[in-house]
Amino acid sequence: VFASSSIASAGLLVPPGIQPGQQYRLAFVTRGTTNATSTDIATYNTFVTTQAGLAPGLNATTWKAIGSTSTVSARDNTGTNPFNPTHVSVPIYLLNGSQLVTGNADLWDGTLLTQIALDQFSVIKTGEVWTGSDQFGQSFLSRYLGSTVSVPVARVGYSIGTPVRSAWIDAGNQTTSNPYPMY
Repeated sequence: VFASSSIASAGLLVPPGIQPGQQYRLAFVTRGTTNATSTDIATYNTFVTTQAGLAPGLNATTWKAIGSTSTVSARDNTGTNPFNPTHVSVPIYLLNGSQLVTGNADLWDGTLLTQIALDQFSVIKTGEVWTGSDQFGQSFLSRYLGSTVSVPVARVGYSIGTPVRSAWIDAGNQTTSNPYPMY
């Protein structure tokens, strides 16, 4: 889940070293779960925004799912596509202030500085997470969220997947009707 800032003015966490007016993003894994049967990215964005709203102070902004459908990639949905000049590259932090990555290219280079294993209440949440994405934040071929292939499965990541591999976003497949959290 991502939100970008001017959120400092909305009363959300301001990570250490962030100066007034400096932009940044926050990420967490949802405590609640959903299935991956919808083909519409708005369904997942609504889910993560609702999840954020359960925690004090996180309902002040709109959140985006780090997820891919057949038509929208995670990196485009979150505005973190390093090849799109309109996507501003800013550092991304967890809700406890730990830095996740330095910017967009760093998010999709296969190495995170830490795991995305904290939920919206800053409690460790381990396990599989819906992504529908490959390691580069693109829709995984026929394994995206809302996949309707003969056996509907989608890609999952693992919230405590080692940060030096892409297991956080690209670790395996699960049946889309199963309930899992999202980033």
